[in-house]
Amino acid sequence: MKIRLRGVTIGGLDTSVSIEKFSTSGWEVRTHDTARAGGNGVLPGRDLLGKDTWAFSLAAYRSYSLEEGRAALAELETRWRAPAAPGVLQELDYLLDDSTTWRTVFGRPRKFVVGTPDVHARMGVVKAQCEFDVLDPLSYAAASDVVSASLVVRASRVTRGFMFPARFPLAIMGGVDTGEKSVRIEVPGSAPAPVVVTFYGPCTMPAFKAGNNVLRVAGRIPAGDCVRVDTRTGVVTNKVGGFVPFMVDARDRAFQWRLEPGEHTLTGFAVAGSTDDVRIDVQVLPAFTTI
Repeated sequence: MKIRLRGVTIGGLDTSVSIEKFSTSGWEVRTHDTARAGGNGVLPGRDLLGKDTWAFSLAAYRSYSLEEGRAALAELETRWRAPAAPGVLQELDYLLDDSTTWRTVFGRPRKFVVGTPDVHARMGVVKAQCEFDVLDPLSYAAASDVVSASLVVRASRVTRGFMFPARFPLAIMGGVDTGEKSVRIEVPGSAPAPVVVTFYGPCTMPAFKAGNNVLRVAGRIPAGDCVRVDTRTGVVTNKVGGFVPFMVDARDRAFQWRLEPGEHTLTGFAVAGSTDDVRIDVQVLPAFTTI
């Protein structure tokens, strides 16, 4: 098995740190049962998942040097203990021994304990124990397997012409050619997949639709900026990572929707009468119910 955290990869035969043992605690279940008033038993409520703790037993092998063995674990320990902002989940990529495909889970790195020196350590074998709390019950495709699509919606054009068959007096008809562009994608996986939608400026009130789900930008995005909506985290950010939830239409604030596995039509819209072309990038993160 291999794991990758914040750019550091361990495990397998081509790294200096091997994973000797991997285990999971199993998902905690948060129950909402209530006592049955005036009777025996309980009334079952809604069951929700809590966390699943992944535990790793590590061993660093170096050529008969305690210092080199510790150094092999030092970089991983530094990345493992690095602080994270409240509410932000950390990615842990993993590759199982019987697979060739990397996947990702989201959670927080927790315990990291380097073993005390013993006879093995003096021969260059240093042991460590670490734990990672998985806080999202699904696993996801690695970044290289994300399903991507790009929509360039031409600005709507005002059209004018004559109505036929002609009748007198002649009527000049005016209308708006609403800007719209669609593509079809195939979403793999075994669970509903979250979507990241990015609207690029300059444009005014662009919109995006996937199935029955709609995202509408409330306002204008200036040139050089963008609005990025992540339906996995429910976060809306601009180009520099600032939070801009007000840029999503109030009707679409509950946008933590996902796409079921299968084929979908994605559609981008430019507001009627706009002179701006709209570019919308879409990334779908395939999801899985098992490791």
